[in-house]
Amino acid sequence: MAYPQLSKDPEAVRFFGFDISALLATGDSVSSYSWTVPDGLTKDAEQQDGNILLVKLSGGTKGYCYNCVLQWSTTLGETDQRTLSVLVREK
Repeated sequence: MAYPQLSKDPEAVRFFGFDISALLATGDSVSSYSWTVPDGLTKDAEQQDGNILLVKLSGGTKGYCYNCVLQWSTTLGETDQRTLSVLVREK
């Protein structure tokens, strides 16, 4: 399965994420969320700005691609997830 792919330098510390507004029903909102980040990449923080769910990443090994998974629940009882692929490369 193809995932949205972004890239970062091994020394960079950056936010990545999804705007899930289009995935929510009218009147629904995020009640909880979490990011799962594989070994080798560091999750420094999680942040929510309305329906934009972010993860701050650092580290990683040059040439490796890491799949980070966002899972969320909503006030109307829906649950979903998305995967973000982060390629670590020199910039």
